[in-house]
Amino acid sequence: MFFSVSKAFTLVAAAAAVVASPVARSRRDLSTISSVSPISFNLWGGIQSLAGFDNFFGLGNFNGFNNQQIIVVNQQPVCQVQQLLIVQQQLAIIQEFSKQLILSSICDVETQVLILEQFRGGLRNFRGDLRRITGRNAGFDANIALLFSQLLNQDGSINFKNFGFNGLDIGKQLVVPSGFNWVDNRTPQNIDEILRILAPQSSSVQVPVQGNINVTSSESASESSSAEASSESSA
Repeated sequence: MFFSVSKAFTLVAAAAAVVASPVARSRRDLSTISSVSPISFNLWGGIQSLAGFDNFFGLGNFNGFNNQQIIVVNQQPVCQVQQLLIVQQQLAIIQEFSKQLILSSICDVETQVLILEQFRGGLRNFRGDLRRITGRNAGFDANIALLFSQLLNQDGSINFKNFGFNGLDIGKQLVVPSGFNWVDNRTPQNIDEILRILAPQSSSVQVPVQGNINVTSSESASESSSAEASSESSA
């Protein structure tokens, strides 16, 4: 799912607006940050919302690629196949929550784009781990992942509390599942072919088909959902 976040049209459009603005023309394109950036973004361009940006992963570790991995040896779950639709739905939920979080809590568009690039970078690292080309283990931090259930308050609003960790902590409680179908002389070629097919889509900004953007109020959306539910029940 996470890879879909990188193509969210709303934020891509926002990024384009930044590049087009008179103030942004004198600044470098934030969407071209490399995996390991030696540039400090603390208060970059005088943007106050970027104060302390480098403190999370550390300077030169833009998206956490250089984080230490400490494997939890007594936790080695075996991959269990689930219905793909369910996994896609769950990742879509995380994608939309990510957009909600960025858009509702960061008001400087430059910072929105930079945070998104940092997020995307972490997922690119994970993709490299899945391809077995980074020298790192394909796993997840169990302690950090466990905090997912605390992201929302009881009323459904975003929980903006400090969870007490920084980016360098990610990977110190690494769980590495097993049970995958990796075959050295076959799987890398299959993945390369998949990425080759996807390359034209991932290298261009996708524009929505005309007529696919509609503006509705939350009330009308609720009425629409109710109507759909009624139609389904009657069917």
